[in-house]
Amino acid sequence: MTVLETNQAFNFPYYGFDWTPHETEAQVFSNLISQSNASFRYGAGHEEYADKNIFDWMFAQFRAENRIDDLKEIVADLDIVGGNRNAQMVKLNQAERFLLDTKHDEQAINMLNAFISQINAFVNSDTLTEEQAIEMIFAAEETIRYINYINNL
Repeated sequence: MTVLETNQAFNFPYYGFDWTPHETEAQVFSNLISQSNASFRYGAGHEEYADKNIFDWMFAQFRAENRIDDLKEIVADLDIVGGNRNAQMVKLNQAERFLLDTKHDEQAINMLNAFISQINAFVNSDTLTEEQAIEMIFAAEETIRYINYINNL
């Protein structure tokens, strides 16, 4: 949480312009987090995102593990042989564990890609339908995009 003293905009195209109190979005969206005239700052991210704008902070609030939890629920409900289900769960559990430490993001991506490959193999062998695979592949690819986005901040 940040309590702003003013809603002054420091960046292009509004350099130094003060807005009326109800027009805070101009300041919030254009300034870097460290540029805000704040009387109070609380919470994680103020230092880490000081040289970023609010959009970088907002998009970083997505948690990749949440999509892995979604995938686990889908896999648990699949009507497939237990060994196939277990193999998918192992990949998801390993990806989740790797995500706990950013040094292992590449391994997490590798596990998610292995998950996608096996889902595609299940479709090719008629173990799963394409409809069943689409949601799982999308969630895994979304998680990979998130990991890559965070690493490029």
